[in-house]
Formats: sequence, C-alpha cells, structure tokens
Amino acid sequence: MKTIVLNINRFDNMIEVHEYLKKKFNFPEYYGKNLDALYDCLTSLKGEYNIVIKNRDDRNIISESDIDSLISVFNSVKRKNNEFYISIV
Repeated sequence: MKTIVLNINRFDNMIEVHEYLKKKFNFPEYYGKNLDALYDCLTSLKGEYNIVIKNRDDRNIISESDIDSLISVFNSVKRKNNEFYISIV
C-alpha cells in the first residue's frame, strides 16, 4: 500500500496541493490541477492507496471550503474504489 501524507499546513494555496498530489501520484503532465481532474486521475489508479490528511483542524491559509471540497473528492474516490483509504489525523 502506498501512503501519501498531505500536511495541510504546508501549502499556501490549492495549486500547491495539486502540484504535490501530481508528483506523489505520478499524474500525467496534462493533469488539470482542479478537483474534477483529481477525481478522474484518482479513480484511474490501480493498487492500494492511503491518504493521510494532517492538521486539518489547525488554522490554515487554505480556506475551509477548499479543504472540505478536497476531502469530499477523496471520499468519493473511496466509495468507488475499496482499495483507496483516507484518514484525518
């Protein structure tokens, strides 16, 4: 199982989050760096993945609604793929 740690405090904006996820998941160059593209790429992955979201409740630069939307995408992928896990610590 591949584990990806997403420390929310580390990012200043959602573009940085998308760039990090693109690198960690080895998404293609044409990855659109938006939530729809994230969902499409994550649902095409094969194998087990565990996303660990850290510092979700800390005071962050990224807006609460952006964080909620990101988690919503992860949860949607989880419902579609039983080899995809998410934990918030």
